[in-house]
Amino acid sequence: FLFSHAYQPYSVFIRSWIYCATVRDPYREFILDQVHDLPSIYALKESSNDFTLMQLKVREGSSIPCFLKNTCTALVRAGQQLQVLLKLTETSRFLEQVPNFLIDSD
Repeated sequence: FLFSHAYQPYSVFIRSWIYCATVRDPYREFILDQVHDLPSIYALKESSNDFTLMQLKVREGSSIPCFLKNTCTALVRAGQQLQVLLKLTETSRFLEQVPNFLIDSD
């Protein structure tokens, strides 16, 4: 009983991250934090900003629960890989709208 209730916030975060590549952590209970302010070297033009990936960092002062220690890196990578796949599908839809100028016209 106690473990299932203590695990519930982690479960919500993990499901939103590995199934939707979104961070759903309204009470900031998970060990990862979304970085909203990127340094100026990462600033992109407004037109290409839709294709940037979400930046995450380990929350300062947080500790990894014992039941996540062995899987934390894999969880982070799973969400990042899903982000890449989702961005690739967005990019492919965008590229379908661009005329193909590489085809040789004889």
